[in-house]
Amino acid sequence: MNDMINKRCFFKLPSGFTLLELMVTLAIAAILATVAIPGFSNLITSNRISSSVNGLLGAIHMARSEAVKLGTFVELCKKNSNSDGCTDGGNWEQGWLVREVADLTNIMLIHNALEDNYTVSGSLEAANAIRFSPSGETNLTKTATFVFCHDGAVNDYTRVLEVNRFGMGRVREDASATSC
Repeated sequence: MNDMINKRCFFKLPSGFTLLELMVTLAIAAILATVAIPGFSNLITSNRISSSVNGLLGAIHMARSEAVKLGTFVELCKKNSNSDGCTDGGNWEQGWLVREVADLTNIMLIHNALEDNYTVSGSLEAANAIRFSPSGETNLTKTATFVFCHDGAVNDYTRVLEVNRFGMGRVREDASATSC
């Protein structure tokens, strides 16, 4: 009987990790992190730009549909610092809002400012606001362009949102955009 107990103890499997196994695992993890983190950062930046573009495009669609539904003029504009009205100053990255023109206190949507290193500039046609009529058409005489940039420069993350006079938008990647 004692011989069986001694044999069990002698053949007991070791538990835990050796220092060498732990160091190899940490080295592999460090190499993988070094390769993955820059790519992950690029993914985050790209997703934030796409989210901002989709936020403005959604606001455009909402303004158009509310104008038709309510049978009144509705505008999408750059929001002021109090988020209770529109402003002619600044740029679109300070946020935007959708409101009824006949009742300026009827604010239907407020989009907060973008993060500091993101910019949105509107072309002359959409420098401050886009107004939708009850028929769903805009006050635009030609296509308005919004350029979304990261770090204030045209780069691989740049997206361009074009809006025609019927309020229909189109998004494209454009590293050749003229400015941010």
